[in-house]
Amino acid sequence: KKTSARSETGAIAVGIGKIIEKILPVHKNFPLVPSDCRFLAEPIDMIVFDGVSENKIKHITFLDVKTGNASLIGHQRQIRDAVNDHSVNWRTY
Repeated sequence: KKTSARSETGAIAVGIGKIIEKILPVHKNFPLVPSDCRFLAEPIDMIVFDGVSENKIKHITFLDVKTGNASLIGHQRQIRDAVNDHSVNWRTY
């Protein structure tokens, strides 16, 4: 029963997190311009093109929203590390 209760609590927390990540840009205390944010969902929550709403991009931010004690999972850490190591490319197809 303990495992079942923990699983249910975890599932609820994940569900709440999925809702929060979608509505966060419109929250009054959100520090970024909502129109600069592009929601991805997976593997990270959004990319922020700082300044795109003013037609002048200053920088690009990969953003993942976490609630409670949640932490980045494996592939999210790899994305963070690739960005931090400047292993990001541009490609036109």
